[in-house]
Amino acid sequence: MENKNIINQKFGNFKNNQNLLDKKEDLIYRPEKTFELANELKDALAIKNEEVVRKILEDDKARKGFIISRESGGENIKLLKKGIYFLIEKEFNDREVFMNVETKKIIDWLHEVDLPEGLLSDMTSVFYRLKDKNKKESNDSENIVSFFRFLQIIEENETDIKNRNVVYEAEHNLATWEKEICNNCYASEKHNLNLFKKDDVSLIILAKARFGISHSKEIKPQKKAEEFEKIMIIMNKLGDYHDAVQAMSVAAKSYLALAERQMKSNATRQDSLIQENLGKAEILAFGALEKAEDLKYLKAKIRAMEVIIDLFDITGFNKKSKSWRRTLEKTKKYLK
Repeated sequence: MENKNIINQKFGNFKNNQNLLDKKEDLIYRPEKTFELANELKDALAIKNEEVVRKILEDDKARKGFIISRESGGENIKLLKKGIYFLIEKEFNDREVFMNVETKKIIDWLHEVDLPEGLLSDMTSVFYRLKDKNKKESNDSENIVSFFRFLQIIEENETDIKNRNVVYEAEHNLATWEKEICNNCYASEKHNLNLFKKDDVSLIILAKARFGISHSKEIKPQKKAEEFEKIMIIMNKLGDYHDAVQAMSVAAKSYLALAERQMKSNATRQDSLIQENLGKAEILAFGALEKAEDLKYLKAKIRAMEVIIDLFDITGFNKKSKSWRRTLEKTKKYLK
């Protein structure tokens, strides 16, 4: 109950608090713009044009777009990694030197050349996404070592980092690492809850932390559906459409779980509550799919399709379910 109160204090009654949740600027460029910038970055790296590389990587929206776009084998996120290391190696000669140099020198360098501190927290995002949780640690050491190296740089120089949200975003990324890579929901929740105890964390990071906490917890389907509908609204108002569409799918899955539970305890499928919850699940799942396609957000598209398949399984539309499964398997081949 105490944790819930901490979270609610930060968001308040979001439906009535218009000053808190007035529509913000979009956090990420449209997919077409991200694709254009990715091509520019690729060309600039090929000819070692430091000026263009730097200009693109100074753009927060561009970096976030590269991180979230996972089509074509994850080329954009690898391109971002290559671009940041290109700038790093210009200063530190090679990657091995950078990995072992005193972390204070890295922060000093960023400040001296006026590069955004957000490059550091974004690299923690890069490496937890590139980490393959199905691989043994010995076969994926680069991503593991690199993730914790950038985390170390941030943690050891926390007081010298001017943009406090770099520190907070890194902690949220550590929470995600604990859940997704280590399957440690307790540690994940602890890190995310810690963000709610700070006074100067941006609302978007708190919203992401709220998403993580609610997704990890064992919550009854009704409560989970309602919670993620709230998160969906919050994310949309903050301009984070990518997390909003993910929340939409979680809400759909929760309504579906609620309907399935009701079906098992009720002899007739025509019960109004069952039909209502199946209807909500259907609207949210297909809505999430449509928005994911518009955003070209492959991971969200896959999650929405998985809910749609479950919906057809539960309602007995086996042919439709099989057809969607074939489409899903084809779609997964593009995810990295």
